[in-house]
Amino acid sequence: MRQIVVWSTDNVMRVGDRLRQFWRALTQDENDATQEASSQVRLMQTTQQLNNLLQRHQLQPGIDYCISLRSRQVQVSLDSPRAQEIVRTHPELRLRFDELFACLGEMDGRAGYPCRLEKSAAYRASWKRASGR
Repeated sequence: MRQIVVWSTDNVMRVGDRLRQFWRALTQDENDATQEASSQVRLMQTTQQLNNLLQRHQLQPGIDYCISLRSRQVQVSLDSPRAQEIVRTHPELRLRFDELFACLGEMDGRAGYPCRLEKSAAYRASWKRASGR
């Protein structure tokens, strides 16, 4: 007994639509992974630049300040009054902190986290852009 399969153009369209949906989902996952990796690299670079700049101002890590970078988490503490004053008075250091906050805002916004640093204009703007809000 022979079985005959008849393909109509409707079936072909459905198969084509499903292939397109599959391809879009696949490339979207790749784009998301690429964006996440690029954000991680940018976060590491910005943290390193901030560290270098603090040291260029003769601040000592572990004494005057501390920067701890973990996956999707950065801790920065200014432990001495001198470090706090230098950050407050040097525009280049404030710019580096803004870049760090913008990077964190982008990562949080893309991940769907709520806005965590309302006081930082750089974080807030990046978070809004990435979250679509």
